[in-house]
Amino acid sequence: MLKMNPRIITLTLGLPLAGLLAACGGPNLTDSTGSPSAAVSRNAAAGILGVNVVLVNNSGTSINFGLSDLPSGATTSVAGNRDSADVYVTANFSDGTSLDLVVENQALGTPMVKQAGCHQSIRLKEGTSVDRYFPPDHGITVERLADDDRKQFRLTFTSTRAQGVVELC
Repeated sequence: MLKMNPRIITLTLGLPLAGLLAACGGPNLTDSTGSPSAAVSRNAAAGILGVNVVLVNNSGTSINFGLSDLPSGATTSVAGNRDSADVYVTANFSDGTSLDLVVENQALGTPMVKQAGCHQSIRLKEGTSVDRYFPPDHGITVERLADDDRKQFRLTFTSTRAQGVVELC
């Protein structure tokens, strides 16, 4: 027959019981009430970094990104934060072409760029890039830059597509 030392039993059962009481708050010895905490977004709570997208216009004409035109040769950026880890970009070209892009940093997997409404996405590791085109004949280079406090991308728009590239969507 196995004989247990009473000290071991107390130690073995006492530690989990103390932890359970601490986790449940134990008895309320004071009459104070806690103040409510500020709401934290799901993305911030999960530690998901926001996204920064640098937009480069090398198309030869202005591209309208909603609020203003971006002249050819110019650069601007759009950033999302932890509350909104995604960035939505609409590029309106002078020939009437419009392109809606989504740059996402989801909880699992590699951040991605995709055309809105398209099931295909571009997933890149830091320091890599890929060329694509969208009809009628516009080119786009998607680059994943080194991350800092955000996931960093650069989207470069051109007036023509590079030889042999596939369509964005």
